[in-house]
Amino acid sequence: MRIVSFLALALACTPADDDKDTSGTLEADSGDPACEGTPPDITGFSVGEGDIYTDENGNEYPTLVMVVEFEDVDGDAHILSAKLWWDSTVDGSIDGAAEPDAVLDESAMISGGEVVEECEGEGGTLNISIPVSAADFMYSTQYDFGVTVIDANGYESEMAVATATTPADL
Repeated sequence: MRIVSFLALALACTPADDDKDTSGTLEADSGDPACEGTPPDITGFSVGEGDIYTDENGNEYPTLVMVVEFEDVDGDAHILSAKLWWDSTVDGSIDGAAEPDAVLDESAMISGGEVVEECEGEGGTLNISIPVSAADFMYSTQYDFGVTVIDANGYESEMAVATATTPADL
């Protein structure tokens, strides 16, 4: 497990040219043009305490788990990326123009243990686990968290925001 890792459990597909994010690192999907035209839509976002993470040196850290539920009507969410932000000024908003605090590289979506086929990624759930260390977060502190998801064709969702408290130090 890396410092920032994620496991996608299900998917979606397709974005629109006006909504396409051209600032990201994703290459356009070379597949079915019918599987393109709409950005993903985040339908649910929550943040809570996760399991203990042990790094390569045996150090243990508490974790935060972000659960992102999304849909993508055109099915091109068979490959996803995500951008994450956090802010200790708790006001229910995140500055999406600021650089994200973490970017999760594109990854094939997995549903029921199988990789989702191109144009069949119509929605799902991302479980994002982030170790909490003093280098990134203050312990037992409330933060606003923001997330966007980006489909295989580079279309980025609107940002979803949730407020949560980081776990206590171990």
